[in-house]
Amino acid sequence: MDPRMTNQISSLYSIVIPARNEEETIGEVLRAVRDMTDDLIVVDGHSTDRTIAVAQEYNARVVQDNGRGKGDAVRVGLKTARHPITVFIDADGSHDPKDIVKLVQPIAAGDADLVMGSRMLGGSEELFGDIAEVTRLLGSLVISLSINYRYGVRLTDYQNGFRAIRTEVGKAIGLTSNITTIEQEMAMKCLRYGYRVIERPTHEYRRRGGVSKINVLRSAHVYIWNLISGLLRPRRALARAHSEHLEPAGRDKRVPVSLFLGVECPPCGCVGETMLPKQRSDLQLCRCNNCGLVHQSKLFPAPDITILYGENYYDSWRLDDNQNEIWKIKVKTYRAYLDLLSRHMPEALSSPRLLDIGCAHGFMLEAARQRDWQASGVEISPAASVARQRGFFVYDRPLEDLNIPDGTFDAITAIDVLEHIPDIKGFIAELYRILKPDGVLLIVTPDVGNWVAKTMRNLWPHYKTEHLFYFTKRSLSLLLRRKGFRVRRIQVGFKYLTFDYILGHFRKHTSGALTSLLAFLYPCLPSIARKTPLRLPTGMLAIAQRERSRQPMNIPSTDHLQPLDLERLDSAQL
Repeated sequence: MDPRMTNQISSLYSIVIPARNEEETIGEVLRAVRDMTDDLIVVDGHSTDRTIAVAQEYNARVVQDNGRGKGDAVRVGLKTARHPITVFIDADGSHDPKDIVKLVQPIAAGDADLVMGSRMLGGSEELFGDIAEVTRLLGSLVISLSINYRYGVRLTDYQNGFRAIRTEVGKAIGLTSNITTIEQEMAMKCLRYGYRVIERPTHEYRRRGGVSKINVLRSAHVYIWNLISGLLRPRRALARAHSEHLEPAGRDKRVPVSLFLGVECPPCGCVGETMLPKQRSDLQLCRCNNCGLVHQSKLFPAPDITILYGENYYDSWRLDDNQNEIWKIKVKTYRAYLDLLSRHMPEALSSPRLLDIGCAHGFMLEAARQRDWQASGVEISPAASVARQRGFFVYDRPLEDLNIPDGTFDAITAIDVLEHIPDIKGFIAELYRILKPDGVLLIVTPDVGNWVAKTMRNLWPHYKTEHLFYFTKRSLSLLLRRKGFRVRRIQVGFKYLTFDYILGHFRKHTSGALTSLLAFLYPCLPSIARKTPLRLPTGMLAIAQRERSRQPMNIPSTDHLQPLDLERLDSAQL
């Protein structure tokens, strides 16, 4: 660890030392850690010796717990901590303070929410000394195996009190244990609520003095009950009001810029969000508690668009095998979209100017050309060259880099685009700018609030790495209205699809029983059934119009409303 990095992160964590009658050992621990943080806390369990006096000699803040045990001391420590990260270290001298930075660094870097020290990886001097220690080892192994099996992880030591946790997470997960079962409860609840739990090797030394307060045999039934009750509870999502943001600083370090800075939801402006329990290493999702918008967590790096939208991006369409058929069903779908768009455009327009964003191979451009519209497209993938070969004018750079003059287009379409855009507010503002007054915007995007998404959950095929945002009807309406659009309609979307196309899409993006069922049915269907396009409901479709004179959008706060009131407000707004 770079010493400069140590200095930079030391002011981001509090150190909490639970102690009761530890005058023989706590001084040595305080001496080792007092220069590592500016928030050193000793949570005293009503000691009858000089523990408090020794703590005060080292200028530690001393707070009293409620006399219920170590679990109570942990909760008091979390409540008292002043920094975004809280480190717990025992007062008996069994932990090496040099390992603190090792525990804190993954949280400061945005890679974890709870980091546990592992004696199984780092070694221990207290696991094989006598019957009680062997019993404790066996019990710890049973606990680890049970939790690992329940939550699908591979961790080795849930009982070690030497650990670091994001302070807000520790406060939010609802810890209740009063004794040393607090360690396994903390880990289980973090896993249950979808937080990231990792471990680092730490060595445990034999207690330097004093008497251990743990009687394993006497407390065994409490450990068993705590374990069983924790394992039987279903996984749930938990509100998180803050996110972490880090940026590189130099070649060999990452400096925390603003830990726990509230991130404003683009549609509604609130900062409350819920972590969704989607267990994939490449996709962590959060949901706004107010408008229902789902987005990828800011803790994960943005995907490389040059890789995501490369030459193979449209392979699931199987254009090489079924180019004519795919072309027909796509153009058929986009002609239907233009029918809806035309109903909201001024009748006097004879040859409207259309911009199709994400035009792929030019399907919408072909539908517009058949109606004598002046159409151009935007496509950042290599498919832009295919569209140009068909005679269409296509920009191959992101919209924000094009410097299109104000009020250029009569209509803009964004089909399956909105979910890909990192700066969604800036994107919508740019669409507003380049539309003419009374210009019309048509958006098609997946609906994370519909019954299909709720039923399929993690198997929903629209959960993809390149999809950064997932809208509900309410969140999309709020976003458009905040940027000055008048929302004309939001409805269930549709596309013309064939069985061949659906099966290819599911094979690429969704594995499981449904894909297997479709593959099983495929040879049983006649060719005409597999290739006939059907109009199927999918996602949602929104049509919005730019007002002639833009009025500031003042959406009242809905944080004080109950869920029933939110539903009524939603209907009124739509």
